[in-house]
Amino acid sequence: MTTTSPSTGHDPMSMLRATARTFAVLITWLPDGIRQATAAANLCLRAIDEIEDHPALEAEAKARLLTDIACALHTGTPGGAATAVIAEHAVSLPEVTVRLPEWIGFAPPRARPRICEETAAMAMRMAEWVRRDWQVRTEADLDSYTYAVFGSVGLLMCDLWCDHDGSRVDPNLAIDFFRGLQAVHILQVCVSDPDRRTKLLPDEWDERDLARYIETRLASGDRCVAPLPPGPARSSYLALLAVARPTTLAALAGRSKLGRAEAVRLMNEAAAR
Repeated sequence: MTTTSPSTGHDPMSMLRATARTFAVLITWLPDGIRQATAAANLCLRAIDEIEDHPALEAEAKARLLTDIACALHTGTPGGAATAVIAEHAVSLPEVTVRLPEWIGFAPPRARPRICEETAAMAMRMAEWVRRDWQVRTEADLDSYTYAVFGSVGLLMCDLWCDHDGSRVDPNLAIDFFRGLQAVHILQVCVSDPDRRTKLLPDEWDERDLARYIETRLASGDRCVAPLPPGPARSSYLALLAVARPTTLAALAGRSKLGRAEAVRLMNEAAAR
């Protein structure tokens, strides 16, 4: 993750395109209401993710800031409370983080409490992993970490996407699938930043072991899609699956990312199925 974001004025969708390539593409397909909720959720989660990954903040400062943001989001006025917490570090934080209160306000009122709840819970889990220095030693540790920083997002996305048409996704499959998506990102990090590799891979694992872990969990995504009717949830899951597997293969071949044009093509083709 980068720690600086281009200035994008006051347009949340522009910020989303600048910070989240994959989600920005699929969000444009979503119906009005779900589109704004998904964009707001992604921006809120990106805001705290940038704190976890910040290269200049000391670990204790990161953990304290994440914990304080979580507490602020539990107040009756989460936007204003979060503004006060972030102000102390605003100079050193990226724009997407400083503007966290705006992303909360951008969410439709019906979705706002759920988004604040998930952002707060994730911030607390991230703080714990910061204090643990991201040390993954076993597959159980990896399951815990991938859940902490992205797996639980599967439940949030189920709530937002399935609300449109009344479709339902098995929550355990959704969590497992989003664990797999986070593991794809970990594999990319292992390729691009070998210094972090020893922390993020379980002992005795290499990239091939992580790729097998990824495929097992992406198969949960396949099972999520199977019963879904045409609609936002089905298109979104298909698009994420369409990019995850080629990204895994690219990382194993030494490429940390797919090209943007290739990713967009794969997502469009998948969503049209």
